[in-house]
Amino acid sequence: MVADGLLKNISEIAPSIVGFSGTAHQYKYLMRYSKTLSRLSHIIQIAGGAQATLDPVGTLSESELDGVCVGEGERPLED
Repeated sequence: MVADGLLKNISEIAPSIVGFSGTAHQYKYLMRYSKTLSRLSHIIQIAGGAQATLDPVGTLSESELDGVCVGEGERPLED
């Protein structure tokens, strides 16, 4: 199952942040992956891309995301 594989891979890598990027066509997958990753409560989830930029409130409210990045994401996530 995709969810089990995703959790296994992410658990092995052990990131503190996971970022998603997607368009409206990929939105359903972003929601699915975000819900799956929410089982690992220590991971911060952020989405960017066209969907998050055009509808940041909807993207946050319909997902398990912790934040969205509106516009280009290079600067907001700099060290």
